[in-house]
Amino acid sequence: MRKSVIINGLGRIGRTLFKLFLDKSSFKVIGVNDIYNIDEFLYLLKYDSIYGVLNKDIKKIDENKFLVDNEEFYYYRSFDLSFLKNLSVDLFIECSGIYNKSSFFIPFLDKNIKKVILSFVPLDDTPVFILGVNEREYKNQKIISNSSCTSNCLAPVLKLINNFSSILRVFATTIHSYTSEQKLLDSKISLSDIRRARASGINIIPFTSGVAKATQKVLPFLENKIKGYSLRVPVNDVTIIDTVIEFENSIDFNYFLDYLQRISSKYVYASSSPLVSQDVIGSSYSAIIDLSFVQIVDDNFIKLLLWQDNEFGYVSRLCELSSFIFSLE
Repeated sequence: MRKSVIINGLGRIGRTLFKLFLDKSSFKVIGVNDIYNIDEFLYLLKYDSIYGVLNKDIKKIDENKFLVDNEEFYYYRSFDLSFLKNLSVDLFIECSGIYNKSSFFIPFLDKNIKKVILSFVPLDDTPVFILGVNEREYKNQKIISNSSCTSNCLAPVLKLINNFSSILRVFATTIHSYTSEQKLLDSKISLSDIRRARASGINIIPFTSGVAKATQKVLPFLENKIKGYSLRVPVNDVTIIDTVIEFENSIDFNYFLDYLQRISSKYVYASSSPLVSQDVIGSSYSAIIDLSFVQIVDDNFIKLLLWQDNEFGYVSRLCELSSFIFSLE
């Protein structure tokens, strides 16, 4: 029997997630929720500046219903979670970023929703799982997080590398595409980081990054051993993480390169191709290791570049995590 799903928040992640679920036979999205009107949602669902035109027929029925290839979906347009009181669904996926603690969902558990997945790092102690890292620790918790896009890229690679040789320290610089929270032109902003007020399409903008904190949650051996920040750059998709790793002991560089080339993982791929960001759009991998830019200093200090489509790659894991948690029932 197909598991019923509601997606809350229809930004880049929510819309891409909805599209992927359309082709998953084990899930049925019964409805979506956001605060903007249904016409805006349907237009942005059909026409996407990064992934192109959705090759499906989309039709509005009324302000609360729409069709995709004759399959009916509800559009709730609720400004809070009260719409859940009259529903019963298997899975609620929170993509708005607003409901960032488990406490928001406690009133609805069991009666209205069976499981919740957050598509970001929670602000409380909600359990965090990343496929290819710590999914075996899942113990049927009802509310979990899929962490962030960048930790989904970095953590699986660090786990594989630590299996090769113990890691002592890590520094990660996330070179990230601009996001909707940034400004198109210089203008006022309410956030504390004043640099976010600058035009995203013509600037490299230093940002703070939560990748280190998020990665420690799933790789405890890195606690207090990893730091990082972000640079937002004028591209509309794809992230590359400039990763510096110090090992506890000396390594053989050629043996290490051979190890990277032999990595066989559903989530991590090692590429010798001369990639640029455009080549990664639409990749479902959590991380692509760029073998051309692996370097070493003093036999224990390496640097490598990790590519990720921070939208499609991340949403691919979000879909698979949804399948994973129900497969254990």
